[in-house]
Amino acid sequence: MGSETKNLSTQFRQHLIHRLTLQLILVIWIPVGLAATAFYYLLPPPYETLYLALAAVGILVFQILFFSWLLYRKIHALSEINDSMNLFLLGNWEQRVTLKRKDEIGYLVELFNRLANEMTMLYRLVETLKAQRLSERQ
Repeated sequence: MGSETKNLSTQFRQHLIHRLTLQLILVIWIPVGLAATAFYYLLPPPYETLYLALAAVGILVFQILFFSWLLYRKIHALSEINDSMNLFLLGNWEQRVTLKRKDEIGYLVELFNRLANEMTMLYRLVETLKAQRLSERQ
């Protein structure tokens, strides 16, 4: 059961990285192309190529850094949720996710924690009823 969970976790991360990388590529190249076109038509003839190259490189570097940071935040948060879910699945009934965010990931965390609370309460109720039945039989 542990290796299946680990394998699913790895597949989930690979799928997430692949999907976000494709989105990152699309979001980077469209603004670079637009900026390059604008600089080409707006700058005087002797320096247009130099400014165009510098602008394209600057925009590209900024976008790579910015979207790498966004990608890291998303993957790190989803990774933490995934790890907590795996620990909960393996029987750690007190496991909760401690991320505090106000986006879709925060909503997912809230739902997981609510589900974990309900399942823990039901598990304790079953254990209590089981103990009562055993004591009644004796």
